[in-house]
Amino acid sequence: TAEIFPTRVLGSASSIATAINWGTSFIVTKSFDPVQDALGGEGIFFLFAMICLGGFAFVHFLLPETKGRTVDEVIAELHGSERTPRIRSA
Repeated sequence: TAEIFPTRVLGSASSIATAINWGTSFIVTKSFDPVQDALGGEGIFFLFAMICLGGFAFVHFLLPETKGRTVDEVIAELHGSERTPRIRSA
């Protein structure tokens, strides 16, 4: 998780992320059977497929590429401190 969070909040952020992960896993586990009863096998598969597709679209279109960059560079871009040059058409 060191590559996800800045050093100053690493401990707290990792704890919160872990708690959220466990919490959402609990919710999915407890709600799976009632939702499957309501939607059927194909319906629950389609629901989770759409959730995964939405997550993929979010990551693909809204999050910046971070390969080869430091955490500080990524945070600066997310906060708008680093502007990418725009290509002007002639």
